[in-house]
Amino acid sequence: MRFIISTCLFLLYIMNSIPAIAQKKIANYPKNIIYFGNGGGFSGLETTYGLMESGDLYKKKNLGDEYTFLTRLKSDDVKQIFLNFEFLGLATMQLNEPGNTYSFIEISNSEKKHKLTWSGQAAPGNLKLFYSILQHFIQNQ
Repeated sequence: MRFIISTCLFLLYIMNSIPAIAQKKIANYPKNIIYFGNGGGFSGLETTYGLMESGDLYKKKNLGDEYTFLTRLKSDDVKQIFLNFEFLGLATMQLNEPGNTYSFIEISNSEKKHKLTWSGQAAPGNLKLFYSILQHFIQNQ
């Protein structure tokens, strides 16, 4: 009986510490991370996804929440996503037009950040295409 209680307490501890581990991993990740998501509206909530170059995909539901691990994407898919960010010219694009509801994409590493924010139809076609590709990967989660 004592073993079962100890095991249950240990599992409970592990389950509660997983978001903290994910948050720490994202905060200390030295390579590029693509953050993307949407937010705003009446509630002001924001959903953010973080895709690491390693393929780990994380999600957080609100600004104050911590990230939770969703899945690991295939290496080839992740390489293509990061190449497309450069190829489509998003690394040099400037766009900061949030509205009541908005979408965003940000590439970030320990040295720099580059964020694009738009509302509705204000985004150019290449940005909408890239965002829809990212959305495709999270719809299967």
